[in-house]
Amino acid sequence: MNKSFLRLTTTLILVIVLLVLLLFAAVSGFTAIWLNTYKAFTKEELVAEITVTDKPGDEFAVELKQVEKPAAFSGVFNKTSNEKDRFGDIQNYVMRGDQFELGGEVVKFNNWMTFLGFETVYKLSRLESDYSDVAEAQTSERSVNELNGGTDSYWKNLEKNQKNLKFLVNTVYGSYAGKFVQNGTVNYGLYITEDGFILDELETINSQ
Repeated sequence: MNKSFLRLTTTLILVIVLLVLLLFAAVSGFTAIWLNTYKAFTKEELVAEITVTDKPGDEFAVELKQVEKPAAFSGVFNKTSNEKDRFGDIQNYVMRGDQFELGGEVVKFNNWMTFLGFETVYKLSRLESDYSDVAEAQTSERSVNELNGGTDSYWKNLEKNQKNLKFLVNTVYGSYAGKFVQNGTVNYGLYITEDGFILDELETINSQ
Protein backbone atom coordinates (compact mmCIF):
# COMPACT_ATOMS: atom_id res chain seq x y z
CA MET A 1 0.00 0.00 0.00
CA ASN A 2 1.72 3.20 -1.16
CA LYS A 3 1.67 6.59 0.50
CA SER A 4 -0.55 8.20 -2.16
CA PHE A 5 -3.29 5.65 -1.52
CA LEU A 6 -3.04 6.23 2.25
CA ARG A 7 -3.28 9.99 1.78
CA LEU A 8 -6.31 9.56 -0.50
CA THR A 9 -8.01 7.20 1.96
CA THR A 10 -7.32 9.55 4.88
CA THR A 11 -8.64 12.52 2.92
CA LEU A 12 -11.84 10.68 2.00
CA ILE A 13 -12.41 9.65 5.62
CA LEU A 14 -11.92 13.24 6.80
CA VAL A 15 -14.33 14.54 4.14
CA ILE A 16 -16.96 11.97 5.15
CA VAL A 17 -16.55 12.83 8.83
CA LEU A 18 -16.84 16.56 8.03
CA LEU A 19 -19.99 15.98 5.95
CA VAL A 20 -21.53 13.92 8.75
CA LEU A 21 -20.73 16.66 11.28
CA LEU A 22 -22.20 19.34 9.00
CA LEU A 23 -25.32 17.25 8.46
CA PHE A 24 -25.67 16.72 12.21
CA ALA A 25 -25.27 20.46 12.85
CA ALA A 26 -27.85 21.29 10.17
CA VAL A 27 -30.37 18.78 11.55
CA SER A 28 -29.78 20.02 15.12
CA GLY A 29 -30.21 23.64 14.04
CA PHE A 30 -33.38 22.88 12.09
CA THR A 31 -34.80 20.94 15.06
CA ALA A 32 -34.03 23.80 17.46
CA ILE A 33 -35.68 26.32 15.14
CA TRP A 34 -38.72 24.08 14.70
CA LEU A 35 -39.09 23.55 18.45
CA ASN A 36 -38.76 27.28 19.12
CA THR A 37 -41.34 28.05 16.43
CA TYR A 38 -43.72 25.39 17.76
CA LYS A 39 -43.40 26.75 21.30
CA ALA A 40 -43.93 30.35 20.17
CA PHE A 41 -47.08 29.57 18.19
CA THR A 42 -48.70 27.13 20.63
CA LYS A 43 -48.09 28.89 23.93
CA GLU A 44 -51.00 29.30 26.35
CA GLU A 45 -50.62 31.92 29.09
CA LEU A 46 -52.94 31.92 32.10
CA VAL A 47 -54.85 35.21 32.33
CA ALA A 48 -57.41 34.52 35.06
CA GLU A 49 -59.21 31.86 37.06
CA ILE A 50 -62.99 32.00 37.22
CA THR A 51 -65.25 29.96 39.51
CA VAL A 52 -68.89 29.68 38.42
CA THR A 53 -71.61 28.46 40.81
CA ASP A 54 -75.15 27.70 39.69
CA LYS A 55 -77.92 29.29 41.78
CA PRO A 56 -81.72 28.86 41.89
CA GLY A 57 -83.65 30.36 38.97
CA ASP A 58 -81.59 31.90 36.20
CA GLU A 59 -78.87 33.31 38.43
CA PHE A 60 -75.29 32.19 38.90
CA ALA A 61 -72.37 33.45 40.97
CA VAL A 62 -68.93 34.24 39.57
CA GLU A 63 -65.64 34.57 41.42
CA LEU A 64 -62.88 36.07 39.25
CA LYS A 65 -59.16 36.17 40.00
CA GLN A 66 -56.97 37.91 37.44
CA VAL A 67 -53.27 37.16 37.06
CA GLU A 68 -51.12 40.18 37.80
CA LYS A 69 -49.63 40.82 34.37
CA PRO A 70 -45.99 41.96 33.92
CA ALA A 71 -44.89 44.50 31.35
CA ALA A 72 -46.09 43.66 27.83
CA PHE A 73 -42.62 42.90 26.42
CA SER A 74 -41.02 41.33 29.49
CA GLY A 75 -41.19 37.87 27.88
CA VAL A 76 -38.76 38.98 25.21
CA PHE A 77 -36.04 39.81 27.73
CA ASN A 78 -36.82 37.31 30.51
CA LYS A 79 -37.04 33.83 29.01
CA THR A 80 -36.14 31.77 32.06
CA SER A 81 -38.51 33.08 34.72
CA ASN A 82 -40.37 30.28 36.52
CA GLU A 83 -42.16 32.57 38.95
CA LYS A 84 -45.56 31.25 39.96
CA ASP A 85 -48.59 33.19 38.75
CA ARG A 86 -49.75 35.83 41.22
CA PHE A 87 -53.39 36.80 41.41
CA GLY A 88 -54.95 40.15 42.21
CA ASP A 89 -57.99 40.78 44.39
CA ILE A 90 -60.95 38.43 44.07
CA GLN A 91 -63.93 39.97 42.26
CA ASN A 92 -67.43 38.58 42.92
CA TYR A 93 -70.51 38.93 40.72
CA VAL A 94 -74.07 37.61 40.64
CA MET A 95 -75.24 37.25 37.05
CA ARG A 96 -78.38 36.22 35.15
CA GLY A 97 -78.56 33.75 32.27
CA ASP A 98 -77.39 30.24 31.45
CA GLN A 99 -74.03 31.03 29.87
CA PHE A 100 -71.19 33.52 30.29
CA GLU A 101 -68.41 35.12 28.25
CA LEU A 102 -65.11 36.57 29.40
CA GLY A 103 -62.61 38.42 27.26
CA GLY A 104 -61.39 41.70 25.86
CA GLU A 105 -59.01 43.21 23.33
CA VAL A 106 -56.07 41.46 21.70
CA VAL A 107 -53.07 42.55 19.63
CA LYS A 108 -51.71 39.71 17.50
CA PHE A 109 -48.23 40.37 16.12
CA ASN A 110 -47.02 39.24 12.71
CA ASN A 111 -45.43 35.79 12.63
CA TRP A 112 -41.87 37.07 12.46
CA MET A 113 -42.46 39.11 15.64
CA THR A 114 -43.91 36.08 17.39
CA PHE A 115 -40.92 33.99 16.32
CA LEU A 116 -38.59 36.59 17.88
CA GLY A 117 -40.44 36.23 21.19
CA PHE A 118 -42.98 39.06 21.16
CA GLU A 119 -46.04 37.64 22.89
CA THR A 120 -49.67 38.47 22.20
CA VAL A 121 -50.73 41.63 24.06
CA TYR A 122 -54.20 41.73 25.58
CA LYS A 123 -56.55 43.54 27.94
CA LEU A 124 -59.28 41.72 29.86
CA SER A 125 -62.19 44.16 29.74
CA ARG A 126 -65.58 42.46 30.02
CA LEU A 127 -67.50 39.69 31.78
CA GLU A 128 -71.07 39.20 30.56
CA SER A 129 -73.89 36.69 30.59
CA ASP A 130 -76.34 35.51 27.96
CA TYR A 131 -79.17 33.05 27.30
CA SER A 132 -78.90 30.10 24.93
CA ASP A 133 -82.56 30.57 23.94
CA VAL A 134 -82.84 33.50 21.52
CA ALA A 135 -86.37 34.50 22.60
CA GLU A 136 -85.29 34.50 26.24
CA ALA A 137 -82.20 36.51 25.40
CA GLN A 138 -84.39 39.15 23.71
CA THR A 139 -86.72 39.59 26.68
CA SER A 140 -84.69 38.70 29.81
CA GLU A 141 -82.18 40.68 31.83
CA ARG A 142 -78.54 40.05 31.05
CA SER A 143 -75.50 40.97 33.13
CA VAL A 144 -72.59 42.99 31.77
CA ASN A 145 -69.59 43.82 33.96
CA GLU A 146 -66.74 46.11 32.94
CA LEU A 147 -63.25 44.96 33.89
CA ASN A 148 -60.06 47.02 34.12
CA GLY A 149 -61.69 50.19 32.81
CA GLY A 150 -63.32 48.49 29.82
CA THR A 151 -62.35 49.18 26.21
CA ASP A 152 -60.59 52.52 26.57
CA SER A 153 -59.68 55.09 23.92
CA TYR A 154 -56.18 53.63 23.54
CA TRP A 155 -57.53 50.30 22.30
CA LYS A 156 -60.18 51.94 20.12
CA ASN A 157 -57.56 54.10 18.41
CA LEU A 158 -55.22 51.12 18.06
CA GLU A 159 -57.90 49.13 16.26
CA LYS A 160 -58.89 52.04 14.02
CA ASN A 161 -55.27 52.66 13.00
CA GLN A 162 -53.99 49.09 12.81
CA LYS A 163 -53.47 49.40 9.04
CA ASN A 164 -50.59 51.78 9.82
CA LEU A 165 -48.93 49.05 11.91
CA LYS A 166 -49.15 46.22 9.37
CA PHE A 167 -45.38 45.71 9.42
CA LEU A 168 -45.56 44.73 13.09
CA VAL A 169 -49.18 43.85 13.84
CA ASN A 170 -51.27 41.14 12.20
CA THR A 171 -54.57 42.33 13.69
CA VAL A 172 -56.23 44.06 16.64
CA TYR A 173 -59.56 42.56 17.65
CA GLY A 174 -61.96 41.60 20.42
CA SER A 175 -61.85 38.02 21.66
CA TYR A 176 -64.28 36.33 24.06
CA ALA A 177 -64.47 32.80 25.44
CA GLY A 178 -67.74 31.43 26.77
CA LYS A 179 -69.23 28.42 28.56
CA PHE A 180 -72.65 27.18 29.63
CA VAL A 181 -73.37 27.34 33.36
CA GLN A 182 -73.20 23.82 34.77
CA ASN A 183 -74.83 22.37 37.87
CA GLY A 184 -72.79 22.88 41.02
CA THR A 185 -69.49 24.77 41.02
CA VAL A 186 -66.87 24.66 38.27
CA ASN A 187 -63.44 26.28 38.15
CA TYR A 188 -62.06 27.48 34.80
CA GLY A 189 -58.76 28.87 33.60
CA LEU A 190 -58.82 31.67 31.02
CA TYR A 191 -55.78 31.55 28.72
CA ILE A 192 -54.45 33.84 26.00
CA THR A 193 -53.14 32.09 22.88
CA GLU A 194 -52.14 33.08 19.36
CA ASP A 195 -55.82 32.65 18.45
CA GLY A 196 -57.26 34.73 21.30
CA PHE A 197 -58.83 33.77 24.62
CA ILE A 198 -59.85 30.21 25.51
CA LEU A 199 -61.50 28.72 28.62
CA ASP A 200 -60.48 25.33 30.00
CA GLU A 201 -62.14 23.56 32.89
CA LEU A 202 -59.67 23.15 35.76
CA GLU A 203 -61.68 21.37 38.42
CA THR A 204 -65.28 20.46 39.12
CA ILE A 205 -65.63 21.38 42.78
CA ASN A 206 -69.20 20.22 43.42
CA SER A 207 -71.52 18.99 40.66
CA GLN A 208 -75.06 17.77 41.21
